[in-house]
Amino acid sequence: MQINEQDFRSIVEEFKDLIFNISYKFTSNFDSAEDLSQEIFTRMWRYIDRFREESSLKTWIYRIAYTTAINYSKKHKNAFVSLDKTSFDIADKSTTETIIINRELETNIKKALSILPERQRIAIIFKIYDNRSYKEISEIMNISPKAVENLIYRARESMQKSLKEYI
Repeated sequence: MQINEQDFRSIVEEFKDLIFNISYKFTSNFDSAEDLSQEIFTRMWRYIDRFREESSLKTWIYRIAYTTAINYSKKHKNAFVSLDKTSFDIADKSTTETIIINRELETNIKKALSILPERQRIAIIFKIYDNRSYKEISEIMNISPKAVENLIYRARESMQKSLKEYI
């Protein structure tokens, strides 16, 4: 796909929030997420001519973001996931005890996610926190939908074991 600078700017504008959200989930840090987002857009610009329209542009962007974020996380040894955008809602009338329990649960969910094998962690994040279908996840991760299903199943099993006192 050949694209001019103006068209690419339109793509950046359309997908900047999506890219930042992905980046933040991988880095758990605002500044690092901005750096990673910039790296993702740079890679998109570099490889836009390789987009063959076999999948949607959004799926292609997710794939670029996914591979760039994995490489970035390995290179910078960052914490992998942030749940800040998906924090638990606590009713205004919640007691202090309820707030503490919910924060402790959220911390333990983060821990449970962080100890999952990388591919399981990525699959479950895309499924649960980004609400992606198995088909979309399989296209992003370049694996079969059945493999995605297995990764998510194993991730849920592991997390249930890690969180058994809360379930």
